[in-house]
Amino acid sequence: MDDVVAWAGWSMVGEFFKLVPGLILFPLSFVLAWKKFGNKALITYSLSHDRYSAPRLTDIALTNCKDRPLVVHALYIIVDRHILVPLKEFSPPLVVKGLESALIECDSVTSYHVGEHSFEFDFLNIGEIYVLTTGGRFKCDADPTPTLTSIAKNEGYQHVHTRRRIFNTHVFNDRVRYGLTFSAKGKSYTVFVDDGGIIGLEWPFQVNALRSEDMTDALTVKTVLEELYGELMDGPLHVTVLNNPELGRPGGPSIARSGE
Repeated sequence: MDDVVAWAGWSMVGEFFKLVPGLILFPLSFVLAWKKFGNKALITYSLSHDRYSAPRLTDIALTNCKDRPLVVHALYIIVDRHILVPLKEFSPPLVVKGLESALIECDSVTSYHVGEHSFEFDFLNIGEIYVLTTGGRFKCDADPTPTLTSIAKNEGYQHVHTRRRIFNTHVFNDRVRYGLTFSAKGKSYTVFVDDGGIIGLEWPFQVNALRSEDMTDALTVKTVLEELYGELMDGPLHVTVLNNPELGRPGGPSIARSGE
């Protein structure tokens, strides 16, 4: 028993256990240090194309994968290893915080040219996208995060698409018959009248319903409400038909937008 207690190896065992916390924390420290070393970014984008300008990338999301700020002086694309297409230049530089993302919009252009020759850029086959940063440049990786559309397609789901109809920044549904805009006491109001005659949203007055005979058309709605509250309004009342049940379709100059 005395020999066990007096064994000289106990000091070595004690020193080993002193090193254990460091050995355990070393991989974690290495990973944390690696996140601060060099540059890495992921990028996603959409394609925009209309009749009046050249195709361009929009909704560019640049994600800084390092735990330190990324200073972006410019974004550009290399095509066929010998053509440089500028996407966006920043002055002053864009600073993307560590492990955060920035949304970037590219400016519209009329056309692309290489020297005296026109250049048609194939945005459906994007080349390598680079970030010009302080002291150098590096290539961005495509963000591998799947989209809801790709999940629905690849896994056989039926994808529900949303539709938004907007009047004066407010979303409305198929029950809204009329949209009203007017001013009172220096304040602008947007008001909806639904198919049951209920007046709501930003309506500031007492009577908040119309009879069915008062809703036959936009002119009738305007006449009835101006007789009741015209003196309280700063100017004319504007009435817009948003849904026309007799035609079975939306009416008026309402803004229709759809998305996923």
